[in-house]
Amino acid sequence: MALGKITSKPPVNYQDLHLKVEFSRRRVTLDSTPLALTPKEYELLSLLVDNADAIVPRQVLLKRVWGYSDEIRTHTLEVHIYRLRKLLGSYSSQYIAAIFRKGYRFQPITQERCRRLGRLSTLAGRMNIVGSDQSASLARGGIAAMGGKSY
Repeated sequence: MALGKITSKPPVNYQDLHLKVEFSRRRVTLDSTPLALTPKEYELLSLLVDNADAIVPRQVLLKRVWGYSDEIRTHTLEVHIYRLRKLLGSYSSQYIAAIFRKGYRFQPITQERCRRLGRLSTLAGRMNIVGSDQSASLARGGIAAMGGKSY
C-alpha cells in the first residue's frame, strides 16, 4: 500500500461500543475510562483508527509516526503495539490485528461484529465440550467408545 493511500487527517471523533477517540482533544477513553497514552502511542492508535479495517503497512506506520525511512531496522513499532494492546486490555486482540509480513489493522467493535463473534465463540464452546468429552472418554480407556479403533 502506498503512503498516499493511508490518511493522516483524522475526523473529529471516533466511537464504537467500547472505544472513543476525540482527535481534536487527543483524548482516548475505553469503556468511559481515560487511557494515559504517550504521544507516540496516541499517534499510532489514531493513525490505525483513522484507517480502520485497512491494513496499514509497517513501513507506513514507522514513517508517519516516527519519521523513519524504509531502511531502518527497529522493533519500536512492535513495542508500541504491545503497549497499546496492554492498555486496551481484554479488547486488544479484537481491536488490533497483526497481519503477517504486511502490517497492522484496527478493527472496530460493532454490534454486528459482536453478534458474529458471539456466534463463533458459542460454536467454539460447543466444540470444546465435545472435544473434552472425547478426551475424558479416551483417558478412561474408552477406545471402544470410538468404535474400537485405536488411532
